[in-house]
Amino acid sequence: MRDDITTLCGERIGLDIDGTISAYPEYYSALSRTVISNGGRVVVISSRREDSRGVTKAQLDEWSITYDSLYLFLPYDEVEHLAPAGVTDWYERYLWQKIDYASSENLTSFHDDEPKVISLFQMYRPEIRIIEAGNGGWRDEQ
Repeated sequence: MRDDITTLCGERIGLDIDGTISAYPEYYSALSRTVISNGGRVVVISSRREDSRGVTKAQLDEWSITYDSLYLFLPYDEVEHLAPAGVTDWYERYLWQKIDYASSENLTSFHDDEPKVISLFQMYRPEIRIIEAGNGGWRDEQ
């Protein structure tokens, strides 16, 4: 993983859980603490369902992830209207919650391992820097 985590201090970053934080918990623990202690903001946005909030918070605590807010997915029928008309695939419309919440939080970067999420950010929110996690490392998509 990346050694220069202090370059993101003062930033507003978003973190996915499964395949991202779960793959590199020590790195994301250090990153989240560093960003927050230097005036930044950390938002965890996961496709886990809202009814898993208790288990999810306990897991984030176990990994020592420091964060300002936690967004968990709502049911599809409550959020399908959020995606723009050009997004027609039902799964992408469901994943749009990540892009929508990241935008509402004015995030400057987002860490995720899901190719469809990465593609949606690149296509519709290129101003949010995407950091791809997984496959044994990370890749800065900008």
